[in-house]
Amino acid sequence: MKIIKEKNKVYIKNENNAEVAYITFPQIEAGIVLINHTYVSEELRGMKIAEQLMEAACEVIRSNDQKVIPQCSYAKHWFEKHPLQQDILK
Repeated sequence: MKIIKEKNKVYIKNENNAEVAYITFPQIEAGIVLINHTYVSEELRGMKIAEQLMEAACEVIRSNDQKVIPQCSYAKHWFEKHPLQQDILK
């Protein structure tokens, strides 16, 4: 599965071109994004897809020289478990 990276979203599409997993992180002010939603479809759960998406989201956020506020519960929990990624927290 290929993770597609955009400025404010990372996601995976299935063979029918439907998004089956994603993380959205819209910009809320200059240099700051908000991870507001994490979704993984039922058929992909248990495969650590959300974790892979979080890593990809951090790459995008870092490459855009931004800081992040994790709003969704998964993102909050993920950052707690990954202290080396906390340098991008606002």
